[in-house]
Amino acid sequence: MALRLRRREQVVDLEDEQGLPRRYVVREMTGLERDQFVQATEARTRRDPAGKVTSRTSEGLSQLLLSLALRDETGVAVARATLDGWPTTTVEALAEVALTLSGFREDGAPPGN
Repeated sequence: MALRLRRREQVVDLEDEQGLPRRYVVREMTGLERDQFVQATEARTRRDPAGKVTSRTSEGLSQLLLSLALRDETGVAVARATLDGWPTTTVEALAEVALTLSGFREDGAPPGN
């Protein structure tokens, strides 16, 4: 078996509010980052006595994921407060990339679905 230590990345070009191109990188999360995201997901999940999911609160979950996986053109993590102001379609598309790179599911769905 051959494994790698270098994290997978995907370069993404976004157009800012002024119409200027900005380059970002979505990175595979480290083990610690992935654990933080899973813990946040589980904390928002309620289960019945049989263990079946009965409800889930997802507010801000995509922004949390991206705050762990998305870097700007200088390599700095994009803040959750910044991500809160981005269009939903952009945040969701980037979240799908981050979920796939970090090995959650083939379809990009968050854990627990």
